[in-house]
Amino acid sequence: MREVLQTANKDIMGKSSIHVRGVNSSSELHNERGKKLSYVRADLTPLNSSFKVKSISTSRKEIEEKYRASTGQRMQSKAEPIREGVLLIERHHTAEDLKRLAQKIEQRFGIRTIQGHCHKDEGHYNKLTKEWKPNYHAHMVFEWTHQDTGKNVRMKRDDMAELQSLVASELGLERGVSSSKKHLNSLQYKNAQEEKDLQRTLGVQNGLSKAVSIIKQADSLDKEIEPVSYTHLTLPTNREV
Repeated sequence: MREVLQTANKDIMGKSSIHVRGVNSSSELHNERGKKLSYVRADLTPLNSSFKVKSISTSRKEIEEKYRASTGQRMQSKAEPIREGVLLIERHHTAEDLKRLAQKIEQRFGIRTIQGHCHKDEGHYNKLTKEWKPNYHAHMVFEWTHQDTGKNVRMKRDDMAELQSLVASELGLERGVSSSKKHLNSLQYKNAQEEKDLQRTLGVQNGLSKAVSIIKQADSLDKEIEPVSYTHLTLPTNREV
């Protein structure tokens, strides 16, 4: 019975992934729902959850001061000491799950998480079926630096692979396959999903159209072929034989 349950859980387990990038000027505004977005349903926003230790601007200032104190130089403006991880989650995950994950990440890599946001109000409507398809995901904002010097933590390929596995393990998800594909932002995701929905639906419709066309052609051909009537045949008489 235990093996059956484990197999069932594996079958329904969602895929895990995390994509890390530098924060931009609109990260905080987006994560905290500071502006109206076309791909967000306001009625679902109460399902979101988050935690915030400090703002991005405060964190940046603190890191720059540590960096100057440890190196005697100013941090370059193009440096990315604060980064954002976008990860897949499921409907039941909350900010509490992100907090536990943050602790594991800090213990293993020394990278501190200053914000976590679970978003369950994003998604898109299938243009043909009008069905809502949610895009459950989360944002984790990291101080990607050594806490004593302000210098960036350098992660190798194997380290990033380990981070992927750590995320999957802590969130109870199946580890996704590593890919070189660029992560899609929310708007790109919406557009890509809408295109997939359209192609899928049109594919079904095209298949049905072809089937109907074949049936009509067969029906038309059947009507053109009249049964052979033996009454039209002239049989030879005995005299002709």
